[in-house]
Amino acid sequence: NASVNPAAVEVCGNRIDDNCDGFVDEAICFPCQNATNLQTTNITATGAQLNWTAVANPVQWQVQYKTTRQGSKWVDVFVTGNRRLVVLTGLVNNQNYQWQIRARCGNNWTSYSNPASFTTGTTNLLTRVAGTQTEDETKAKPGVRVYPNPSQGQFMLEMQLPDKDNSIVNIQVIDLTGTVMQTETSVLVQGHLRKNMTLNALAKGMYTLRIITGRKTYNATILHVK
Repeated sequence: NASVNPAAVEVCGNRIDDNCDGFVDEAICFPCQNATNLQTTNITATGAQLNWTAVANPVQWQVQYKTTRQGSKWVDVFVTGNRRLVVLTGLVNNQNYQWQIRARCGNNWTSYSNPASFTTGTTNLLTRVAGTQTEDETKAKPGVRVYPNPSQGQFMLEMQLPDKDNSIVNIQVIDLTGTVMQTETSVLVQGHLRKNMTLNALAKGMYTLRIITGRKTYNATILHVK
C-alpha cells in the first residue's frame, strides 16, 4: 500500500517497537521483506538515483551495482532500513549499468532482487539549444562549466563567451517539470561569468541552469544530491 508511512509501520516478529507506540509485534504489522518497484532516475553522465519501495523498514539495505562489461565487479552500498533511495556518483559515461538490492531482516538477509538496468549519458551538459554548448564543445572552445557536479548544494558556475560582452545575466534554476525554482542575477565582464551558486532548500534531483544573456540563452544541468 503506497499510502502507508514506513516510519510508522510495525514489523511482525522482530520483538521491536518499530513505530514507538509502546507495543511489540502488535496485530497490525507487516512482514520484513525485500524491496520492490526498482526505478532509476536523475541519470547523468556520471551519476544516477536508485529508488525502491517497501512497506516496512528492514534493519539494513544492501545495494549492489556494476557495469555490464565482462569482468566488472559489484560495488556494495549499505544504507539504513528507513531509506528508499541511493544516489550514485563517479559513474562512467555512456555505460550500461545494472543494480540489485536485498534487505536484512533481523539477522538474516533476503535474496537479491532481480537486477534493474540503466545507461549513463554521454555528457552532463544539455545538447545545443538556443546557443547551448555541449561538454565536448567546451573542451575545444569557450562555453559553460558547472563544478562539482553532482553537487551537495554549492557549486561554481563559469561561462566564457568568445565575444567580450559586459552585461547583466539572469540565471534560473529549473526543475524537471519546467518550474523556475530559483532566480539570480550576475554580471558578464568581458564575456566571462564566474559565480558561486547555492541551491536554496531545494529537494534532491536534477535541475537545469538557464543562463540568459543579452544575446543568447545557455543551459547546463546540475545534479543536487544533498
